[in-house]
Amino acid sequence: MMPDGTPLGDSNIGGIPLRAWFEALNERIRQHAGRDARNLQIGHSYLMQAGSPIKEIAPLKRAIRDDIIPPLEEYCYENYGTLKEILGKELVDVAKQRVRHELFDDGQEETLVQGLLSEFSSILASTEALLSDESSTATNEDDGDEDEE
Repeated sequence: MMPDGTPLGDSNIGGIPLRAWFEALNERIRQHAGRDARNLQIGHSYLMQAGSPIKEIAPLKRAIRDDIIPPLEEYCYENYGTLKEILGKELVDVAKQRVRHELFDDGQEETLVQGLLSEFSSILASTEALLSDESSTATNEDDGDEDEE
């Protein structure tokens, strides 16, 4: 069974569109984790709590730090160059051959969010486009209401 982002819906944590980030992460795994990459993708259950998408930054930090990064390190055979291609340069220090775990410390949430999004600019663009489309639809609906009065 392949990963399915549908259960994550439109959850947004600290500016991270969870489903879009999850799908972009799995795309990067498929691109960079070698010939078995399709079978190494991350499942949506890591980003769920009690049957619903994670809603707060603390459980998201734990899920990424404790459940997502360790298998990715293993899939990459501790090749931090490959790991950087998957997670991004903000989370992986290739020169020191390590994940920047300090980003998961309390008080570093904004830096972590920026790091998680920095390499995934396409999800921001698609989210902004979606929000723009929703905004224009709402504006058009509002305009229609004014004509009826």
